Amino acid sequence: MRLQVPKEQRSGLASEPVWQSLPIELQGIVLAIETSRNILELKENWDGEGALPFSQKVWEKAVTFLALLAKEALERLNIIVDAPRILPSAEGSIDLHWKTDSYELLVNIPQNGAPASYYGDNTIGNMPIKATCDASKPDRKLISWLSLFL
Repeated sequence: MRLQVPKEQRSGLASEPVWQSLPIELQGIVLAIETSRNILELKENWDGEGALPFSQKVWEKAVTFLALLAKEALERLNIIVDAPRILPSAEGSIDLHWKTDSYELLVNIPQNGAPASYYGDNTIGNMPIKATCDASKPDRKLISWLSLFL
């Protein structure tokens, strides 16, 4: 089963975004991505404190990173990554935030083309991870860390 992006929402998208062709096991990720599309409707000063609006480009970068991460984890390690909350950040960047009983992880996808950054830890607090990565491909170090908790 694949979810389809309505034709009127495809402008500016690649012929088929990677998240549209995720396997059924990752439909939670697809649903999180579809739900996050409303971030694109936020206007300048959406938080009342001067927050920047969001570009289609940064949103696509964030959801593509998430889809590639989940797909790689499934194909390489046979694990299903939990769906994160996909959240707006005041600087026009997008955060992917996981908070479960066993770990918490925040990945920030910046608007300015800088590398993505992430920080995570398990609930005991003895397995932190912090790094930057190229958001155009899955980060294997991050996937390996996630595999400890899934």
